[in-house]
Amino acid sequence: MFKAYSAGSHPAGAVDPFAFELLRKNRLSTEGLRSKGWDEFAAPGALHFASTVCDHAPAEVCPV
Repeated sequence: MFKAYSAGSHPAGAVDPFAFELLRKNRLSTEGLRSKGWDEFAAPGALHFASTVCDHAPAEVCPV
């Protein structure tokens, strides 16, 4: 089983309204969702792996 998190190099400070709409449409909980940066996941052992899913991500600075 996987737990998935979303974070970015420059968090906007708010969750994209389209993401909320899509989750609600698919009857998934939106409770507790918030904008966050990848620094929250930088602690040793916090992640097993990271993946980029955005066309713009290859041009951005990635966490070490």
